[in-house]
Amino acid sequence: MTVREQLLPGDERIVNLGQSALHLSWMDRIDAEDGVFITAEGLLMYLDPAGVHTLLTACARRFRGGALMFDPMMFDPISHWFGRRTLKGFTLSGRYQAPPRPFAINADEAKNRPSKTARIRLSGPAGRR
Repeated sequence: MTVREQLLPGDERIVNLGQSALHLSWMDRIDAEDGVFITAEGLLMYLDPAGVHTLLTACARRFRGGALMFDPMMFDPISHWFGRRTLKGFTLSGRYQAPPRPFAINADEAKNRPSKTARIRLSGPAGRR
């Protein structure tokens, strides 16, 4: 978090916390009075599917009326075959092994994800059918 704070500009509405997103105490630090917009870029693919469901459901329950950027690209989608490969150990070079990425999703699955998560609905371009 120290490096992040040195490199990225701060803002009074941005809360940086060095903890797991699944440790839901971070929600207590959020002032939702003026609304909430949540992004999870580069995060969900590293969680197991149950963890993703837990996190999305907790956000929907806690921040009613808030917004979660829900676009297939938001999930940093990886294919199921690549996800399985990272779980077995996928070496990209002699010095780097890709970390496990248990949550894989394709565009069609991402469109259907909100209907499987309590209190989440699609709106905007991704929500048009």
